Amino acid sequence: MVRVENDCVGCPQGCINCGRKYVEHFYCDKCGEEDTLYESYNGEQLCRECLIDEILSSGDYPIVEGSDCYWAIYYLNMEY
Repeated sequence: MVRVENDCVGCPQGCINCGRKYVEHFYCDKCGEEDTLYESYNGEQLCRECLIDEILSSGDYPIVEGSDCYWAIYYLNMEY
């Protein structure tokens, strides 16, 4: 889920409209951790770990080399 939060640090000279008052924060719909979210899966916005868990536990897709699901998990597991 995406929530807009106030990250204001209370500048001593007053608000200078730095953009921290309305900042988007991304939270996983399954575990609730703040993280980078990936595409929605079954209507939920999930982090990397939860997305992989959902794909593997769904049984909807065969995890065979060359399938779309195989490549999705492969790219999600890559370290950048």
